[in-house]
Amino acid sequence: GPRLTVHVWSGNVPGLPAQSLVSALLVKSASLGKVASEEPLFATLLAESIAEVDPRLAECLAVTYWPGGDAVVEPLAFGQADAVIAYGSERAMEHIRGRVPGHARFVAYGHKLSFGAIGREALSPERFADTVDRAAYDVAKYDQQGCLSPHLFYVESGGPASPREFAEALSGSLEVAGDEVALFSNNGGMVLFDTDAAFQASCLNRAIWVKPVTDLVDDVPRLAGPVRRFLQTCGVAADASRARALAEALGRLGLDRVCPLGRMADVAPTWHHDGRFTLLELLRWTDLEPDASAGRWEFAHPDLGLYGSASQHVSADEEASHSAARGELRHDR
Repeated sequence: GPRLTVHVWSGNVPGLPAQSLVSALLVKSASLGKVASEEPLFATLLAESIAEVDPRLAECLAVTYWPGGDAVVEPLAFGQADAVIAYGSERAMEHIRGRVPGHARFVAYGHKLSFGAIGREALSPERFADTVDRAAYDVAKYDQQGCLSPHLFYVESGGPASPREFAEALSGSLEVAGDEVALFSNNGGMVLFDTDAAFQASCLNRAIWVKPVTDLVDDVPRLAGPVRRFLQTCGVAADASRARALAEALGRLGLDRVCPLGRMADVAPTWHHDGRFTLLELLRWTDLEPDASAGRWEFAHPDLGLYGSASQHVSADEEASHSAARGELRHDR
């Protein structure tokens, strides 16, 4: 693993530094972390907590701040690193990539988009309230600031409740726009219902699009196709067989994660961030191979035999005797 890992954290959600810091520690790497001006607390408190439990381990950590793009600090920090882990916008990733030296591994977590997909079976009377609550939780958590937060929900038509009814329930507020695009708003957020099913990013801060589709499995992958490069998570409310079919189609598209609705921002510590192995991104493997028989060397030196020892010469008479003996054995059997 790297001797030193430099971390550049974004400030959009709390708790973000935990994954990269712990990953670096697991591969026995020291860490220098740059906090974001919007959220400087979590990484600092985590390092202090580690120091309270294990002061020697905490000596491997340094958490500080410098302005992004600092022409003095960044070349020094990146120049000493064997790995750089960065979170942020596409523009920020390109800027950092240009400053990471060639000997260092650059692990970038850039801009991503997530959304939800709700099947008509999840709108049945016995499931409707739970589906709405799960969707609202995904929208409200972190005020949609994380890459795992939904920008829109695709809701399948033809069920016990319509996509428009779902939008009204999700907001629980007043319709203030027309028939094609409707706005439902209250103090807790804003729901925009739009019959145009094209994928659309939200302005975030608990503002969510709801768009109807005719067939969940066929339509959603097609509609998500134009933004496939940025796809992250899809929260699904549908029966198991349809959820799996949708997951397979979205996986082929490049989506990294499919989860139940209501768990979009609640990832497991072992999840594959951006579809990658978190620890393996920091490791480089060296193979030490034993001296094995029947390799290319043996085939290049047939006079030395299969196992590297001199082959035994068998005369024609001996070979004939052996053949006769094998024939007698077969006859006896």
